[in-house]
Amino acid sequence: ISDFLAIKRDMSRMAFRVLVVATASFGLIVPIFGGSPVQIMIASQALSPLVMPLLVLFTWILINKREIAGEHKPSLLLNVGMGVTLVFSTYMLYLATVGFLNRG
Repeated sequence: ISDFLAIKRDMSRMAFRVLVVATASFGLIVPIFGGSPVQIMIASQALSPLVMPLLVLFTWILINKREIAGEHKPSLLLNVGMGVTLVFSTYMLYLATVGFLNRG
């Protein structure tokens, strides 16, 4: 948040303390409402293949934008690596989707 808002990181400020307490307390929501933390962990792992290809794609786009990267142009090796990562994460999404649809 400090980087996004371009403010100095000062963990003694009240806003940061409130943010830390709120984030830590968020983990209590599931048990308080009778949910199983293990099921939530499994669900989060099951949903990660849905998000990963998008994260890789958007990161790849951003690192290749001259306005953002400036003089730090990514190398051919990095671009090939990002392409391989995108293909792999898309394949993992495919496997997760097929596995989910064929579970019954």
